[in-house]
Amino acid sequence: MDNFRYLKVGLSLALLFVSAQLLLARVYPIPTSASIVVIALLLGGPFVASLILRANADGPPTAALDGSARSTVKRLVVAVSGGLVLAVGVAMLVLPGPAFVVIPIGLTILGSEFEWPRRLLSKMRERARRALGKTVEREPRA
Repeated sequence: MDNFRYLKVGLSLALLFVSAQLLLARVYPIPTSASIVVIALLLGGPFVASLILRANADGPPTAALDGSARSTVKRLVVAVSGGLVLAVGVAMLVLPGPAFVVIPIGLTILGSEFEWPRRLLSKMRERARRALGKTVEREPRA
């Protein structure tokens, strides 16, 4: 199991997908073939990444790739996981669910590696502050 370091991440993402599929089953049923493909990709990707980034037998885990390739793999993992959470949040805008909680979580995950989600989150925070400020100003007058 030490050789498959990223399998836990893939399993977590697969369980997240299955949970979302169960929640959306009545509103938007996902075909079985598409579900199997997504789960295979979510489990196969980390499996392949674990094989590429093997641990040395004589020391701590080190990558068979250089620093830039390792950074690319990290950005890819963040993009896939954050994009998946963001996509579920956007779907919740029209489907039942806490979209206004899930979307910022997806943006926060993406913001750990990319600049555009950080800017979008700061705009959302500023709009929320202005909206709350206007609400607070109106309450004493009423």
